[in-house]
Amino acid sequence: MSQQPISNSAREAEGLTTGEGTAIAFAVGWVVVIGIFFWVSMSGAGPDSGFAVGHWVLVMIAVFVPAGLIWIATLLARTARHLREDLYRTQAEVHRLSSQLTSQQTPPPAPPVETQAAPPAVETASTAAVQPQPPAAPGGRRRNPDFLRVAKCHA
Repeated sequence: MSQQPISNSAREAEGLTTGEGTAIAFAVGWVVVIGIFFWVSMSGAGPDSGFAVGHWVLVMIAVFVPAGLIWIATLLARTARHLREDLYRTQAEVHRLSSQLTSQQTPPPAPPVETQAAPPAVETASTAAVQPQPPAAPGGRRRNPDFLRVAKCHA
């Protein structure tokens, strides 16, 4: 029986990814190589020198700061990968919702086509609708809408 390849999400659930394994190897290799270098170079210096404490602080900084930077770069790469995956998922969801919305929308109905023109309706006193009067203007005077239309035309 052959096993199927493990996806990235399954690898993350199991433990470390390939990039994180490489980061561990680089960090451990850096600590070992620089540790050996400083151990060999400090073997000649005596403990009576006045700069022993400062020297040890610089050694610790030289050993562990690059290892920390390696891990920061690894975590940034992992975060970028997660953000990229989220972006692709979000784009797919937006595309799905957009296509669903366009399939639900129906085009507006076309206006009806008139084959015969109806004769104009003749308005008589009995069929005339009573038009509501506009509200009273301040001061108790009513505005005349016909006057306003005429005034706009001549302006």
